[in-house]
Amino acid sequence: MRRAILALTFAAVLVCPATAAATTGPTVAHVWRANLDGDAHIEHVRLMRKLEPNPCGGTLPIPRHWLQVVDRVGGHVVVPRISPFMEHLLPRWVRIGDFNAQGRALVFYHGFDGNAGAVPVFSGIRAWTGTVKRRLWSYAPPFPVLMHNGHRYRYDFGNVKLDNLSAAATPGLEVHVVQGEARPSEPDCCPSQLLIRNYRFTAGAGGWMLYRTVWRHT
Repeated sequence: MRRAILALTFAAVLVCPATAAATTGPTVAHVWRANLDGDAHIEHVRLMRKLEPNPCGGTLPIPRHWLQVVDRVGGHVVVPRISPFMEHLLPRWVRIGDFNAQGRALVFYHGFDGNAGAVPVFSGIRAWTGTVKRRLWSYAPPFPVLMHNGHRYRYDFGNVKLDNLSAAATPGLEVHVVQGEARPSEPDCCPSQLLIRNYRFTAGAGGWMLYRTVWRHT
């Protein structure tokens, strides 16, 4: 009986922290300082983290990450969210810089949900003007079924990065997306096609626009 009581007590200690952690408020995981709007003040870009109850009924909470800007506008502090919520977003997957060679710092992020095959990927480039957040480019689910050479393909994975692609022939950085595409009979590990798409900044459109698409057999 004594061993049973000790075992139940130890189990409660293991369960309770997870339950408590699932209800705690958001915390700041990382902070970058940057002048996003070109005024005399430096903004803070915060990577936020919050644990939420597992929607599948498990005891372990699910992390939620997002990016927000902290700025002072007209004597008031404003905190706009500039990214979607995602499970996995590390500081090294966030970059801040003048990616379009327009003289203003921008925010690039890349994260994902889940841990199995065909995980949804979230990526984007955001600007903050001091009063308005601007979406300059986005990549997020849902990913539609695509047709290629008479066959249907489904999303399998997405890899997004900023790069200096000489074929773009424009200043600044381009967005390079490699997306795995699998036929319905193919496993998640082994998509038979890669869909490669490149985007470059177009001033007239105010964002990154698609300029090159290539299908490649793996």
